[in-house]
Amino acid sequence: MIDTYKSWLGDPDTALIAVGVADVWKTFSLVALITLAGLQAVPQELREAAAIDGAGPFVRFRTVTLPVILPPLTIACVLRTIEAFKVFDIIWVMTHGGPLDSTKSLSILVYQEAFSFRHAGYGGPWPCSRSRSP
Repeated sequence: MIDTYKSWLGDPDTALIAVGVADVWKTFSLVALITLAGLQAVPQELREAAAIDGAGPFVRFRTVTLPVILPPLTIACVLRTIEAFKVFDIIWVMTHGGPLDSTKSLSILVYQEAFSFRHAGYGGPWPCSRSRSP
């Protein structure tokens, strides 16, 4: 039974964790699909040969399965890293970068500089986009 109310998104200590859990939940299916495709690419003959040679389940995974699924797992990690740097929607919908800027990412900062604070030069993609005086 819960005795007190806990505002997960209102507390700076737990807001980043809550946003992270939501982002992982959103993109878990992509990583799972890539991992499943990698697991289906492991040849059955290699697994059977390792079992006949007396390899246990952990040794079979480490020597047969893991080397085959390592490239798809690497691709999944690279894609998730790129998406993590680009995350905007979940943070904006859940916290608007708050509380106390605890969930502010680079994309939130660029958005706020360009549109909320009306500093278009700071929010633009080019460092020389600010007007220069002659």
